[in-house]
Amino acid sequence: MQNKIQITLCVLTIFFSFSLSEGPETRFFSLHQTKWMGVSQFTYFELINGIESLIEEKFKKGDPKLAKKIVDISLSQRLDPLWITALIWTESSFNKKAISYKGARGLMQLMPATAKEVLIKLPKKENIPWYQPARNIELGSFYLKNLFHKFKGNHQLASMAYNLGRVGLLRRIRKSGVPKMKYWTNIQKRYQYLVFRLQRSKQMAKADSVKII
Repeated sequence: MQNKIQITLCVLTIFFSFSLSEGPETRFFSLHQTKWMGVSQFTYFELINGIESLIEEKFKKGDPKLAKKIVDISLSQRLDPLWITALIWTESSFNKKAISYKGARGLMQLMPATAKEVLIKLPKKENIPWYQPARNIELGSFYLKNLFHKFKGNHQLASMAYNLGRVGLLRRIRKSGVPKMKYWTNIQKRYQYLVFRLQRSKQMAKADSVKII
């Protein structure tokens, strides 16, 4: 009997360890590549340069130096940097001092209550307010990653929940199904635009290298 219990415990341990290792975060890049055009076609430096040039070209209140922070923080959370970039674009247009009428602050427009909730789960960083750029991106990305997991790797629902709140989105879904939101449409369009920019830059770099040869 004892042997059977030990065998059962071993099987359960293997099952749960496999389940955890094969969660949405580890499947993200393959899912993203097949369903959402994928960031895996670009190198680390191509991502940084692409986001940097976007901020420099389109946003007067944006800081191009934030591009590296966006990429590094996104990858540390195993999230697509272009998704985070599209979300920041939609939330604050890269204005680090943005404050909404509801009190959301920073690049990722976090509500104070949400920031406080996330801060409990992350390592403390003294004298760095949660609305400062790098810290705001870190907290917002961590929060988005949790939503991404809760909605089983669904970019649309995770993005909507980021905007409406998880409870608010679930309430709407129960009432009338998945809502149509301009917020999600904007994120999709901006994501696709970012992919297009990076692909074009890559093609131009290839063409220039051929000319040099």
